Amino acid sequence: NRILNLKESVGIKIEGAKNLIANNFINIAGIGLAKGIEINTGSNLSKIIHNSINITSNHKDGRALEINNSDSLMVWNNIFCNKGNDYTNAGIGYYAVYFNTYHQGILKEWYKNSYYSSTNKIGFLNNVDYSDVVSLNQPYPNGIGGSDWGVYNPYFASDIDLRPYQRYLNG
Repeated sequence: NRILNLKESVGIKIEGAKNLIANNFINIAGIGLAKGIEINTGSNLSKIIHNSINITSNHKDGRALEINNSDSLMVWNNIFCNKGNDYTNAGIGYYAVYFNTYHQGILKEWYKNSYYSSTNKIGFLNNVDYSDVVSLNQPYPNGIGGSDWGVYNPYFASDIDLRPYQRYLNG
């Protein structure tokens, strides 16, 4: 699916258990709040696999992925990119991934995801901003996940053509 050129909205909102969200290109622009994928309470056992998300909205609370609460999520091989920045809120927000809540059972698998934020805020977890994958994985004994690709600008072909030209993501 290609969900492109949305303004100030949510690309995909997940409510209910056992969803498969796979192979999507999502781009949200504008000046208002933008969320690529929003996972809400009760979306247990959902799978988020092989999505490319590009947030270009200039709202400081924008995020490529937001997890509000659930259990046993599987998040594999995604690109979470937030290039928004209005330059008046220097260094604030513009997250790649955002956890409103976190507990040890929320993630079943978190594997081979890539993150990018124009403000170097790749994650938000327990009211703390994180700028690197290693730190984001530290608060819990098993981290938030397994093996991640890392923090790379995907160099998408364009804001709406989400084929990555980043060498580390293409092999």
